[in-house]
Amino acid sequence: MKIKIFIFISLFLSLFNNFSFAVSQTGDIFNQGCSFYEEGNYLQAINAYESVIKKGVENPTIYYNLGNAYFKNQQLGKALVHYERAFRLSPRNEDIRFNLTFARLKATKEKTPGIFKKIFFNIYNLLNINELTLFTSFFYFSLCILIAVYIFKKKHLLLWLMIPVGFLIVFSGSWLGIKIYNEKITTSAIVIVPCGEVRNGPSTDYSIGFTLPEGEKVIVLQQKDSWYAVGIKEKGLKGWINKESIEKI
Repeated sequence: MKIKIFIFISLFLSLFNNFSFAVSQTGDIFNQGCSFYEEGNYLQAINAYESVIKKGVENPTIYYNLGNAYFKNQQLGKALVHYERAFRLSPRNEDIRFNLTFARLKATKEKTPGIFKKIFFNIYNLLNINELTLFTSFFYFSLCILIAVYIFKKKHLLLWLMIPVGFLIVFSGSWLGIKIYNEKITTSAIVIVPCGEVRNGPSTDYSIGFTLPEGEKVIVLQQKDSWYAVGIKEKGLKGWINKESIEKI
């Protein structure tokens, strides 16, 4: 029995040490990336941050720093991809929000959005998917508890409490559903080349229907070989673009 316990403890310590080493190594690479960035070596900073992400780390700070490095390296499309990823994880971060908005305006050359659009943008992006899932689950279980207590207590106050809780479930659930559809079900991508050629079919044999500037956001509709069918709903545009010209968010 003592031997089994000893083996278990040894395995546990070995796994813990390996995990600690991996975390420490990742932290060192990240710090190295920050040093490269401060020195103005943006390409080396990009390589360092990318290597951290390849290790499976998904963190808004890393995405944000990587976006900054790409922006400084004159790669607007790549910068936007990583600002978008950072924003989805941390929508209330003011630095991420500011840089994303600034890069979007630079890419689309549009004017600053109006006050109502800003308010809607701020409210919609107040919470991320994980937070909305937590809130919706909390309201749902609260309603279940209220119903269970009402069955035994038969107090009318509980009925009145169920109404706002039910409304909150519908509201947060709808909000969550829209977020999941926009961020998980719908595949968005950013043009990462100076001029994205969108053709009328999935091959260079087809003529160019229109072009898209670097940083333009598109919806990926389907894939055929090395081509993506993409669309821009607001502009009513649709066509095929080589997958090397865009990167999924």
